[in-house]
Amino acid sequence: EYMLGVKQHEFYHNLNGSGVTGDTPFSIWLNEAVTVMMEGEYLAFHFGKDYIRLNNILQLYTPGTGTFSLDTGAVSMPIEPEGFNDPNDLITAVTYVKAPEFTRMIEAMLGKPAFSWALDLYHKRFAGKNASPRDWLHAMEDIGRTDFSFMADRWLKQTGYPTVTASAVYHPESDSAEITVTQSGFGTQNPWIFPFIGRLMNRDGETVAEFSKKIDAEKMTFSVPCSGEFDFAVWNENHTAYIKMERTESDEVLYLQTKLDKNPVTRFLAFSALFEREMVRLLEDENASPSEAFAKEVMRTLKDEELMQSCGAMPLLMFESVSDPRFSHAYAKLYSAKQKILRNIAGLFKEELLGLYAKYAETLPKNGFCPAVLSAQFKRNAVRNLILTILAALDSSDVQELISTQYHTAESATVRLSALSLYLSSSAADRRELLAEELARSASHPLAFENCIAAAANTARDTVSYL
Repeated sequence: EYMLGVKQHEFYHNLNGSGVTGDTPFSIWLNEAVTVMMEGEYLAFHFGKDYIRLNNILQLYTPGTGTFSLDTGAVSMPIEPEGFNDPNDLITAVTYVKAPEFTRMIEAMLGKPAFSWALDLYHKRFAGKNASPRDWLHAMEDIGRTDFSFMADRWLKQTGYPTVTASAVYHPESDSAEITVTQSGFGTQNPWIFPFIGRLMNRDGETVAEFSKKIDAEKMTFSVPCSGEFDFAVWNENHTAYIKMERTESDEVLYLQTKLDKNPVTRFLAFSALFEREMVRLLEDENASPSEAFAKEVMRTLKDEELMQSCGAMPLLMFESVSDPRFSHAYAKLYSAKQKILRNIAGLFKEELLGLYAKYAETLPKNGFCPAVLSAQFKRNAVRNLILTILAALDSSDVQELISTQYHTAESATVRLSALSLYLSSSAADRRELLAEELARSASHPLAFENCIAAAANTARDTVSYL
């Protein structure tokens, strides 16, 4: 995946970065932002647009190292900073992740065809020359007949991002919905400007309203026509805007969304909100039991073959972290709460999980270097490893044997090292012998050895002695 992406990325730089070159070091964000977008288009062609977009979203939300975390840290810089101490200050997740999200917002507001025309205009105007980000924006404005200067100044010069709450009320007399959007996160600076796209859906899975609105104030209310009552809202469709939604809906509404929302990105974010609530509940009361409803949701999603084939295990990623500051650094408690949830799922659905594991353990026929086949295998491996991770929470002798078998029969390093990590976290009596076996296997190659160390540096009670 990485090699396909990086080759396309550097090839596109022949046009965007070499054919047209930034006028100052501060323009590097633009070269990278548009190039990352094109890399994403190419990877989506091979691996599927939902899979690649979910990968983008995980880059934003990963606790500690994700772009949202880095964008509010002590050393956070805007996309276009006033200065830098070292050129490497300009080579960060802000440049490679946040900046592409900004240019994607411009694309969303223009529409894909107009955005493509504007890119073409920009590259023709400045072929063989230097250009500034403002030159790029002028090309967008000339095609779209839209002024992006105020929006750009805020996104390029301010750090952070908007935190958004939204609500919708149905008015049967006019068959319309009144939507209220409130943003925070701009401090004493100007409110952010961003596209807000979404849908209102009923419990039959029907879309009764769609909307796309430019938000440019702290609070905005607008109406959209509705073809009937709705039961839940899909906010920020496909994560079009670089914003964080505060989820105020009930658990029942979020479960309805995870069941009926066809967009894997917004479905995943609803699932993540449910998982965080489950974690916080267990952290607040260490005697509480995990809910059966959440376990059923995990199993329902695992059995969604179409989703698993499209996105692998990403729709069920469960971070060992919560946003509640009371538990930010309660690492042992966070680990215990997550393990409790996984044990509950495994205990309730062990036989079903074993059946799914056997299904995803089957290796697809090889067909040379075919990205589509490789992609399908990558996704199957990820689902297989997730199922084994859930089962491993039981730490029973039969599951330990299953993990050991996966390690010894694995056809890929990813599958083998996933099993190694789980085995080292177990109570198996021979876990140190397995570590010695992997050390001997990996000693002759630095990359293999690095991966071995990563597998050993896990949440096991013996991690320090392993290292």
